[in-house]
Amino acid sequence: MKIFENKKILFITIVLCLAAISGFFIIYLSVDEQLKIEKIDEIDYTKLPKDISPEIYYSQQIFEKCDYDMHCVTEFLANLTKENEKPVVMATFENTIALYHEKQVNSRCHSIAHHLGEWVYGYTKNLDESFQYADPLSCGGGLYHGIFSNYFSILNFEDAMAEQVEVKHLCNGVEDDFYSLDMAHCLHGIGHGLLLLYDYDVFAALQRCEEFNTNPEQNSCANGIFMQNVLKNFETDEGQFDQEDILFPCNELKSRFTPTCYIWQGPYILKQRDFEVYSSFRECDKINQEFIIYCYYGIGAELETDAAGKMEIAWRFCQAGEKSEYHKYCFRGMAMKTSMVYLDSGFKFCSLAPEESKEECYDGLGYWIKLRQDSDEKRKIECFKAENTQYFEICMNAKIEGINYL
Repeated sequence: MKIFENKKILFITIVLCLAAISGFFIIYLSVDEQLKIEKIDEIDYTKLPKDISPEIYYSQQIFEKCDYDMHCVTEFLANLTKENEKPVVMATFENTIALYHEKQVNSRCHSIAHHLGEWVYGYTKNLDESFQYADPLSCGGGLYHGIFSNYFSILNFEDAMAEQVEVKHLCNGVEDDFYSLDMAHCLHGIGHGLLLLYDYDVFAALQRCEEFNTNPEQNSCANGIFMQNVLKNFETDEGQFDQEDILFPCNELKSRFTPTCYIWQGPYILKQRDFEVYSSFRECDKINQEFIIYCYYGIGAELETDAAGKMEIAWRFCQAGEKSEYHKYCFRGMAMKTSMVYLDSGFKFCSLAPEESKEECYDGLGYWIKLRQDSDEKRKIECFKAENTQYFEICMNAKIEGINYL
């Protein structure tokens, strides 16, 4: 009798296991049927589906297998180069970045693009060729930033004399007829790379930004330096910061780059205060009065992802600052982050913003439009999306210099 009961238990167990396994495969196959992709541990480069091009198939495989694991993405691309000719590799690269852009959560897509930019320069070993793939609207221009990160990292590895490395003309091949979004991203990317070249010596790297001719060019370069410093801290708790002084290095700068520094100090302050918004704004309030606006702006930009375009959340975040006169700069930071790729999202955000914040909000949108469009007629088409003529005029007459994100 006991043997029979044991057999019965064993039989039931087997049935349950088979049911679970079959259920798993039903789910598994239904997902694959939708994607028309066969999931495998590695891409088999010798067995391509007949109804899909190699670059589409490879890019879909990379996107599905890696999700937002940036190292996984570059590893698959590196393996791809061993089995395929350059045209297929680069077409796969373009399709991969397009997939991440299409499905993006903006900040995560930007991080992936940084690593893809590093990869593409490592593969082409040519700046101008790498720039051909760097769309400034794709994942927030992260490809430019990664390209220069690798370019300068290689120079650093080769023990190049930092002071002798040419920087001023590196973006000449991008565009030179007006200060465009491409140019801003390129110069910003140089800033990322300079900090690597100078082993995270912010002060030494900033001196090289002064070699550029105009204030917008210099500020874009400095912006990249400060962003790279913060990224390093977010990833490794390192970078040029002082655990005993939450405002360093900005409070030690004696230059026109101090405002830009405080924009990026905002995210660092949030991290140091465990992303507790109230106490983070308290730290901003301790800054010299002329620079407080930049800290509020930087915190607003960093919190944009958490607000996710919902004005009630954005309102709660920005009003956490004790000094109400600076709330509008927090809203501006959110607006510029959310409209960095999709302007329509920015116009929707500004239309819902508190009345006292709208002017800063629409000025921020106008900044992006000026970088994107090279004529007043093209700018008018975009700025007409503003809710009334007052904000249309603000959008059209936006300042390039001032509080910006690049």
